Amino acid sequence: MLSIENLTFSYGKQQLFSHLKLQLDPGLHWLSGANGSGKSSLLRILAALDKASQGSISFHQHQVGSSAYQALVSISADAVAPLQDNTVLGVLQLVARCRGTEMEQLLLHAQAFALEPLLQQKVAVLSLGQQKKLSLTLALAAKPQLLLLDEPFNALDPDALVYCCTQLQAAKERGALVLIASHLSPQSFQLELSQHLELKAGGHLSFAPL
Repeated sequence: MLSIENLTFSYGKQQLFSHLKLQLDPGLHWLSGANGSGKSSLLRILAALDKASQGSISFHQHQVGSSAYQALVSISADAVAPLQDNTVLGVLQLVARCRGTEMEQLLLHAQAFALEPLLQQKVAVLSLGQQKKLSLTLALAAKPQLLLLDEPFNALDPDALVYCCTQLQAAKERGALVLIASHLSPQSFQLELSQHLELKAGGHLSFAPL
């Protein structure tokens, strides 16, 4: 279970969350909300990329930021941005070394996302869709128990979109907790959602009908 208690976070002078509380069981969860509502910030906090000013987060009773917590989580967002000078293959090898992800799994997803012809290309020259595919490859290959996806469907071609949805469904079936933050309607995708959450201004969460 993912447990969020009294989470408070501000971005500059704007307070995004104030004493936010949420508990999620394993499954496929969709988080929608207007631009600036805090969807991306919430995922970054859950991935320990940003730190809340107050509150606690735990997953399977491990506290956010601990080595045990970090071993269970992967995020797909703009995570490849600091690696622009690396080749695609170099990024895959780096993740394999640092996270212990199997290189075979990384190459399998890269092939499915049509990245294999681009392995020697630098990340900086990839299109937005290709960078999104690389970010998804890194997150999916780790087979995390907590998978955080920020706008995962942006700029994906139809084949990549189908593959991505298939992998998210598979993650759910193996017992992972998948949290998708998107401005799109979940009805546009063939996914068996567990919950649809709506994040509104001021960090207010509500449950929307599936």
